[in-house]
Amino acid sequence: MYRIPCSCGKEYIGETKRALRTRLKEHQAATRRGETEKSAIAEHAWAEQHCPAWDEVTILEQAEREDILRIKEAFCIALTDQKRA
Repeated sequence: MYRIPCSCGKEYIGETKRALRTRLKEHQAATRRGETEKSAIAEHAWAEQHCPAWDEVTILEQAEREDILRIKEAFCIALTDQKRA
């Protein structure tokens, strides 16, 4: 699970079973190309004209099982949303 901060102060929380570098390259390519259907961070960047902080990506959590990873992701998203409220 990882976090991509945005220039506006919001954060994108995502998860991947693959190497983080691979998923980030996909997010970056989708953002460059305007392929908003492929990446929520690309959609945000294009809709709001914001810049993701690619150099500030952090790993938040890791899990052996996919179901645990999804639970951790939901929890982190809820905490992030709560901080903004």
